Amino acid sequence: MNARSPKTLSLLLATLSLGWAGGTLAATTNSWHLEAGPLTLEIQVSKTAHLFHVVDQISQWSEFCHRQYARYFEAFDGGLNAADRERLAQHATLRKARGWGGGPT
Repeated sequence: MNARSPKTLSLLLATLSLGWAGGTLAATTNSWHLEAGPLTLEIQVSKTAHLFHVVDQISQWSEFCHRQYARYFEAFDGGLNAADRERLAQHATLRKARGWGGGPT
């Protein structure tokens, strides 16, 4: 099982819910609803947001980007090619201009 898969998250949440008396977990394709006594968690997964997050981190546009993302893709399947690097540089340029909130910095 892939550590990044929605099934893994579902399994983790199901395991956590067993620790609470009366805990229940209902899952749909991209959403989980966990009820554990007075605690209710609703978790939604967006493939688009996930993809943006990964590209954002790999581009290393900010000193706060997590370097392990870039290291992973550098080591994965031959690393990043010139076209990948160019697109990531374009992304980094846009993000530096817009900052974290999306507006001008």
